[in-house]
Amino acid sequence: MRSWPPQRGAAGLSQSAASCPTDAQLQINIGVVLEQLQDHFGALERYELALKQQPDFAAALLNRGTLLLRLKRLDEALTNNRRLATRYPDWDAALYNLGETWLANGQWQAALDAYERALTITTTVAARGRRTTPRGRFYFPSCSENREYQDLAEYCWSSGSGNR
Repeated sequence: MRSWPPQRGAAGLSQSAASCPTDAQLQINIGVVLEQLQDHFGALERYELALKQQPDFAAALLNRGTLLLRLKRLDEALTNNRRLATRYPDWDAALYNLGETWLANGQWQAALDAYERALTITTTVAARGRRTTPRGRFYFPSCSENREYQDLAEYCWSSGSGNR
């Protein structure tokens, strides 16, 4: 496996995006790499492109909401994370993000309610021996058969950059 600097990763993913302009997963991957490079506005742009292609794409909503919260854009984060939790009411990560947003807005009871719902889901699903959340933040685009891209994706995953 190769060692990839994030700048090269962003360039490689952008080249892949040129051949797959409608691949929402690829837009998310580029957004994750841009976040690593501290290009938060570029990352937001990529998440928004993914949402234009697939308006209810859970990973795009989750990543966008997390980043908006980190940037202290609380009104936008609340709107995004409410949408995520409404669209995916049985997904603990969506409810956790909503709880984090309520907490940042000083709405303690709403935050507690969201956290309790997330915990209930996590506990219930874990008791059944299944996972409730995606494996991480890095997603493999369906149209990418490029070996270099696959090496990059594997590097990002194994180095921890694909994990939340």
